[in-house]
Amino acid sequence: MGDKVPDLETLKMTEWSPEFEKLMRNRLIMGRFRYGPFLNLNCPTHEMIKNAKEKLDKYLIERNTEYLVDVANIMVKVFVTDDHPSKHFCSKDDKNHIKRG
Repeated sequence: MGDKVPDLETLKMTEWSPEFEKLMRNRLIMGRFRYGPFLNLNCPTHEMIKNAKEKLDKYLIERNTEYLVDVANIMVKVFVTDDHPSKHFCSKDDKNHIKRG
């Protein structure tokens, strides 16, 4: 990992996918017409996570990136709406990293 880290502005431009974000937002907007307001969808967290796992499995079979966009949107919904009393954010290194290749 001897690479020189680019400056912050370069990282802001390169460490994200504007196309993916656009697809996420478009799907959320269309979902508003189909299902109502994003935050009004009342679905238990465990059901949303189960649905996301199913979509990831479908992606591995079909390679349809629509599933990845759906999973990302489901996770945003869980992040925003889950009201479990133990919900928290604690950044830590789980030592489980994707190998560079």
